[in-house]
Amino acid sequence: MRKLLFLLFLGTTPLLAQSRDVSDKKIAHELSEKYRMSVIKEDTLTLVKMLHPDVVFYPPKGSALKGSKNVGRVIKSFLSQNDVTAWDIEIQDVNATEQLFFEYGEFKIEENASVVSKRKYLNVWKLHNSEFKLFYRGWSPIE
Repeated sequence: MRKLLFLLFLGTTPLLAQSRDVSDKKIAHELSEKYRMSVIKEDTLTLVKMLHPDVVFYPPKGSALKGSKNVGRVIKSFLSQNDVTAWDIEIQDVNATEQLFFEYGEFKIEENASVVSKRKYLNVWKLHNSEFKLFYRGWSPIE
Protein backbone atom coordinates (compact mmCIF):
# COMPACT_ATOMS: atom_id res chain seq x y z
CA MET A 1 0.00 0.00 0.00
CA ARG A 2 2.83 2.37 0.87
CA LYS A 3 4.45 1.72 -2.50
CA LEU A 4 1.19 2.44 -4.31
CA LEU A 5 0.72 5.75 -2.47
CA PHE A 6 4.32 6.73 -3.23
CA LEU A 7 3.86 5.93 -6.93
CA LEU A 8 0.60 7.88 -7.04
CA PHE A 9 2.27 10.89 -5.39
CA LEU A 10 5.28 10.61 -7.68
CA GLY A 11 2.97 10.60 -10.70
CA THR A 12 1.21 13.79 -9.58
CA THR A 13 4.35 15.76 -8.69
CA PRO A 14 4.80 17.29 -12.19
CA LEU A 15 1.13 18.30 -12.16
CA LEU A 16 1.54 19.96 -8.78
CA ALA A 17 4.65 21.79 -9.98
CA GLN A 18 2.91 22.85 -13.18
CA SER A 19 -0.15 24.16 -11.31
CA ARG A 20 2.11 26.05 -8.86
CA ASP A 21 4.00 27.58 -11.82
CA VAL A 22 0.75 28.77 -13.45
CA SER A 23 -0.46 30.18 -10.11
CA ASP A 24 2.86 32.00 -9.55
CA LYS A 25 2.73 33.57 -13.00
CA LYS A 26 -0.86 34.66 -12.45
CA ILE A 27 -0.02 36.33 -9.13
CA ALA A 28 3.06 38.05 -10.60
CA HIS A 29 0.99 39.29 -13.54
CA GLU A 30 -1.71 40.66 -11.21
CA LEU A 31 0.87 42.48 -9.05
CA SER A 32 2.67 43.89 -12.07
CA GLU A 33 -0.57 44.99 -13.72
CA LYS A 34 -1.79 46.72 -10.55
CA TYR A 35 1.53 48.58 -10.30
CA ARG A 36 1.48 49.52 -14.01
CA MET A 37 -2.10 50.81 -13.91
CA SER A 38 -1.40 52.80 -10.75
CA VAL A 39 1.50 54.52 -12.50
CA ILE A 40 -0.61 55.34 -15.58
CA LYS A 41 -3.43 56.66 -13.38
CA GLU A 42 -0.88 58.50 -11.20
CA ASP A 43 -2.40 56.77 -8.18
CA THR A 44 0.47 57.41 -5.79
CA LEU A 45 -1.55 56.26 -2.77
CA THR A 46 -1.89 52.74 -4.21
CA LEU A 47 1.73 52.73 -5.36
CA VAL A 48 3.03 53.63 -1.90
CA LYS A 49 0.77 51.00 -0.30
CA MET A 50 2.30 48.40 -2.64
CA LEU A 51 5.81 49.10 -1.29
CA HIS A 52 7.44 46.89 1.34
CA PRO A 53 8.71 49.00 4.29
CA ASP A 54 12.29 47.97 3.39
CA VAL A 55 11.91 48.42 -0.37
CA VAL A 56 14.99 49.12 -2.50
CA PHE A 57 14.82 50.84 -5.89
CA TYR A 58 17.97 50.51 -7.95
CA PRO A 59 17.85 52.87 -10.95
CA PRO A 60 20.36 52.57 -13.81
CA LYS A 61 22.20 55.72 -12.71
CA GLY A 62 22.85 56.82 -9.19
CA SER A 63 22.68 54.95 -5.93
CA ALA A 64 19.98 52.72 -4.53
CA LEU A 65 16.99 54.27 -2.82
CA LYS A 66 15.94 52.50 0.37
CA GLY A 67 12.77 52.49 2.44
CA SER A 68 9.13 53.05 1.51
CA LYS A 69 9.19 56.73 2.54
CA ASN A 70 12.18 57.57 0.32
CA VAL A 71 10.97 55.50 -2.61
CA GLY A 72 7.44 56.88 -2.20
CA ARG A 73 8.78 60.44 -2.43
CA VAL A 74 10.68 59.60 -5.61
CA ILE A 75 7.62 57.97 -7.18
CA LYS A 76 5.47 61.01 -6.34
CA SER A 77 8.13 63.38 -7.70
CA PHE A 78 8.53 61.38 -10.92
CA LEU A 79 4.79 61.26 -11.56
CA SER A 80 4.36 64.97 -10.83
CA GLN A 81 7.02 65.79 -13.46
CA ASN A 82 6.17 63.14 -16.08
CA ASP A 83 2.98 61.95 -17.68
CA VAL A 84 3.24 58.21 -18.33
CA THR A 85 0.98 57.82 -21.36
CA ALA A 86 1.76 54.18 -22.14
CA TRP A 87 3.59 51.34 -20.45
CA ASP A 88 3.88 47.89 -21.97
CA ILE A 89 5.29 45.10 -19.83
CA GLU A 90 6.49 41.70 -20.96
CA ILE A 91 7.05 39.32 -18.06
CA GLN A 92 9.65 36.86 -19.28
CA ASP A 93 10.05 34.66 -16.22
CA VAL A 94 8.73 34.21 -12.72
CA ASN A 95 10.32 32.26 -9.89
CA ALA A 96 8.87 31.96 -6.43
CA THR A 97 9.41 30.71 -2.92
CA GLU A 98 6.88 30.77 -0.12
CA GLN A 99 7.83 34.36 0.78
CA LEU A 100 9.18 35.84 -2.48
CA PHE A 101 8.30 36.31 -6.13
CA PHE A 102 11.07 37.11 -8.61
CA GLU A 103 9.73 38.71 -11.78
CA TYR A 104 12.01 39.33 -14.77
CA GLY A 105 11.13 41.06 -17.98
CA GLU A 106 11.23 44.04 -20.27
CA PHE A 107 9.08 47.13 -20.53
CA LYS A 108 8.56 50.02 -22.86
CA ILE A 109 7.42 53.27 -21.29
CA GLU A 110 6.17 56.42 -22.97
CA GLU A 111 6.52 59.61 -20.98
CA ASN A 112 5.04 63.00 -21.85
CA ALA A 113 3.59 61.56 -25.08
CA SER A 114 6.96 61.48 -26.78
CA VAL A 115 9.86 60.00 -24.84
CA VAL A 116 9.91 56.25 -25.25
CA SER A 117 12.42 54.08 -23.47
CA LYS A 118 12.90 50.34 -23.40
CA ARG A 119 14.21 48.73 -20.26
CA LYS A 120 14.80 45.38 -18.69
CA TYR A 121 13.80 44.94 -15.08
CA LEU A 122 13.77 42.73 -12.02
CA ASN A 123 11.03 42.99 -9.40
CA VAL A 124 11.11 41.09 -6.13
CA TRP A 125 7.80 40.89 -4.29
CA LYS A 126 7.99 39.87 -0.62
CA LEU A 127 5.19 38.66 1.63
CA HIS A 128 4.44 41.26 4.32
CA ASN A 129 1.36 41.13 6.57
CA SER A 130 -0.26 38.51 4.28
CA GLU A 131 0.23 40.62 1.13
CA PHE A 132 2.97 40.66 -1.46
CA LYS A 133 4.73 44.03 -1.45
CA LEU A 134 7.37 45.36 -3.82
CA PHE A 135 10.65 44.66 -2.03
CA TYR A 136 13.17 45.35 -4.81
CA ARG A 137 12.96 47.00 -8.23
CA GLY A 138 15.94 47.33 -10.51
CA TRP A 139 15.97 48.35 -14.15
CA SER A 140 18.36 49.31 -16.90
CA PRO A 141 18.09 50.50 -20.51
CA ILE A 142 18.04 48.04 -23.38
CA GLU A 143 20.63 49.12 -25.88
